[in-house]
Amino acid sequence: MTAPAKNIITRNYLLNMLEDGQFESGKLPGARKIAQTLNSSFLHTQAVMDALSEGGIFSSIPRSGTYVNPNWQNRILPGNIYADGDRLQEFLGSNLGLFEDNLPCLRLCRKFQKGTFELRVSHYLTSHYKEYLDLSEFLPECMPRRSDFYQEPLEAFRINGGLYGIPFIFSPRVVVFNRELLAEQGCSDPSEGWTWDEFMDKIKFLKQTLPSENIFLWSNFNHQWGTMFFRAGGKLFSSDPNSSDPVLMDSEKSLRAFSYFIELRDLLGLKDTMPEVRYHDEFFHGKCAFAVMTRQNLYQYHEINPELKLGAVELPYFPYGSEMNMMGADVLCIRRECMDRGQITEFLKFMLSAKIQNIAGTKGYGIPLRKKSAEACLTSENQEDKLFFREIAKTRLDYNIFFPELYKLVTDGMMGICTLPTAEINPSIKTLAEALRLFFRLNIGNGYSTKH
Repeated sequence: MTAPAKNIITRNYLLNMLEDGQFESGKLPGARKIAQTLNSSFLHTQAVMDALSEGGIFSSIPRSGTYVNPNWQNRILPGNIYADGDRLQEFLGSNLGLFEDNLPCLRLCRKFQKGTFELRVSHYLTSHYKEYLDLSEFLPECMPRRSDFYQEPLEAFRINGGLYGIPFIFSPRVVVFNRELLAEQGCSDPSEGWTWDEFMDKIKFLKQTLPSENIFLWSNFNHQWGTMFFRAGGKLFSSDPNSSDPVLMDSEKSLRAFSYFIELRDLLGLKDTMPEVRYHDEFFHGKCAFAVMTRQNLYQYHEINPELKLGAVELPYFPYGSEMNMMGADVLCIRRECMDRGQITEFLKFMLSAKIQNIAGTKGYGIPLRKKSAEACLTSENQEDKLFFREIAKTRLDYNIFFPELYKLVTDGMMGICTLPTAEINPSIKTLAEALRLFFRLNIGNGYSTKH
């Protein structure tokens, strides 16, 4: 790609200054001073500042100056790249310069909450898909040979025929355990193909010597309860668009599936959810036994404490459950506000290129969507890698939550239900299910469905 035009250089300079907190007073230097700093013309610099004012970043007041708008972080600017939790900065590290070299007209933002180009976690995208473009038309150019890429994770983001996201990296979920801590407690490592009962037996054994808050990370976040719920055969909604009842969360099978998660809570003796940050910090320091993780999580543990002796095993198998593994993914998506088809193509081609996918694989951050990049980083000598590779074929997304309103109802409702007394769990799930049915009935004809 060609070098960025002067307006891009000026624009990025101002936005970098903004994100670096250089405009703490709220007022920008005058256009003449900025022009002198950048060796640019006054008229050109003023035009860029005016454009950012029109975009809601600044406010220009005649004969007073240009000021920072208080809600600038929530504005969507052309060319801004947003990544949840600074994920791109984390895995690219010293390779960040590749963005400037290959995508000079785009900018990786740090403080904005949205971008026209985004890297989002899977559950956010599926519940907000109407905010994003259907990327189907870009696949032939960005993936000229579809067989070079894993198709199962890709198809998970096809909703009502449209492809609203492309996984940059993905991962199954596994149970990670601290080998040294288990040995110190006289507890054997879990074995391949273990069952829920065997998992619970280990929890009971460890409770004799360890506090519950150091045995297993139990929390009411959807990636925690959802992992066990779907594995045990539970479903929130039907994927059949012709179903007379789209809500399945209060079916006998789903109630049974959720009961396992509550059974674990009660065995641990918890009255409330565990603080995830505290548990992860304790796990980093070798003080905790078990946690459910993606390869992205495991990468962070190895980075912070490479001396930890960790093992990994597949999720336990449930009676009447399945081998289903709830995928965790960082997903490339483009907001509908983006009008530049050329930039979209260049961005997707770059992120899915062998060079960038190989960097992701080498870092160990998730599993690249490009097969050769994944196969190069998942070594047969590494037991954890062998497990992740084996679990790839089992990964799915079974949320069927495709709207922000549904997402909030389900996640907020289930977070509260997770902490209720056991006797109140099933009646509360049924109450939530009825509220969801009412939601569907009231919104017939407004595009609400669970069709995937």
